[in-house]
Amino acid sequence: MSEIYVGSECKLYLDCKHVEEIYFSFCVIQKKKIYYDNGYHYHDRSLNYCWAFLMSKILDSKLNNQLIGFFLILMFFYNQEIKAEMIIGKAFIEPGVDLIFEGGVKDEIMPEQYYLSENQTDVHIEVLANWSSSAPKGSPEGGHVAYLNITAIVINETTGTSDTHKLTPHVNMSDNLHYAKNIKLPGKIDELYTVIFEIRPPKNDELGMHYDWRYAVDNELIVAERFEFNNLDFKEIALSKRR
Repeated sequence: MSEIYVGSECKLYLDCKHVEEIYFSFCVIQKKKIYYDNGYHYHDRSLNYCWAFLMSKILDSKLNNQLIGFFLILMFFYNQEIKAEMIIGKAFIEPGVDLIFEGGVKDEIMPEQYYLSENQTDVHIEVLANWSSSAPKGSPEGGHVAYLNITAIVINETTGTSDTHKLTPHVNMSDNLHYAKNIKLPGKIDELYTVIFEIRPPKNDELGMHYDWRYAVDNELIVAERFEFNNLDFKEIALSKRR
């Protein structure tokens, strides 16, 4: 099996001897992964490199099966509608928690009375908090770290206008459990923004701390931290849509 790298993160595993042998009988498309049952495996948050590579192979090899080519062309343009989430930054906090800060594409969140509607949203701001391999014993590696209190302060760098948002638990099919909120930017979508994330442990009445955790780890679930990211351009994300 050979490996072909497309872009900085996208990796293609090829089982077939020739591209002409490919038959796309099954595919499952997610934000992070695309699997084909003929041996192809893509893994990347930004899938455009992969689609461009596939399309070039289709054109170069002149596949006889026009139906396959038509299907892939449709999927290529469909993928252009679903822009990859903007990775604002990554961080690590004790005890062993990996954080990923994202500016996601707006989405319809239910129950609708508690969340900003999709058509009024510019950005779906997100924080993924997961246990790392260095987390305390008993923590499932990659598992969601629950009960955190997370706020995002969004500041317009041109006007100084700001909004503070409390991120609440969300669930979807790609990230599973995460913290997020549909937000309206405090200004124009083509202006630059600063986002400050404040990560705090659960309040006293939100999580019971057992003796063994307090003895082996700490009296708190996590160490409170503050992360600031500047010169963020959300225009492409704000103009994108999921469906």
